[in-house]
Amino acid sequence: MVPWLPFSHQEARVRVAERSWTLQEGDAGAEAASLEETLARLEAELQALEGRLLDPWRLSVRERRRLEARRRELFDELSLCYDARLPPALPPYYALEQGVEVTAEPAAEGFVFHSESGVQAVLRLDPTGIGHLALQTTADRMPLTWALEAAIRAITRLSFERLGALALQLQTVIDLSALGFVDGGEGWWVLSRARYERLQGFLPGGEKRKKPLHPL
Repeated sequence: MVPWLPFSHQEARVRVAERSWTLQEGDAGAEAASLEETLARLEAELQALEGRLLDPWRLSVRERRRLEARRRELFDELSLCYDARLPPALPPYYALEQGVEVTAEPAAEGFVFHSESGVQAVLRLDPTGIGHLALQTTADRMPLTWALEAAIRAITRLSFERLGALALQLQTVIDLSALGFVDGGEGWWVLSRARYERLQGFLPGGEKRKKPLHPL
């Protein structure tokens, strides 16, 4: 007899997904043990099922189709279990400036930047390539000036070199002139990609000068 689960395939998928989310949030206690038990049970069921399918002449057409359908479900559920044991994927974009790490990932509102220094930002790119950048700091920490500037450098670099921005603009009381931004009045600061590349020392053809013109 093949041991059947006491719930449907869809319910099994939901339960494995819930365990995966719990593990990724850092609770690796009872949920991890439960996931391993589920994995062992599914592997045992698959082994028994494939043993029956080795001799198809002893099965009716209907029973063979039922077992083959269940085997496909088991492969699906086992894949979810294996995936749940893996660490969560890292953000697709990463930059390091003066020891300050900044990550970026796509979101509904554009791109979201995170940094353990306490700096966060959201980049919204309009159809013309103009990037509207909104900076904010987390409520539980206030970054030092050097860390804030390093985070903005990293955000600027990712925006131009990885995310396709043609220009950046943001409104802040922070003086960004040392970072290459131009004062646009009323707290607005702007930086074009052409100016960024010139200050960074990029040359035609994608090459770069050994020493940038500006320490951005």
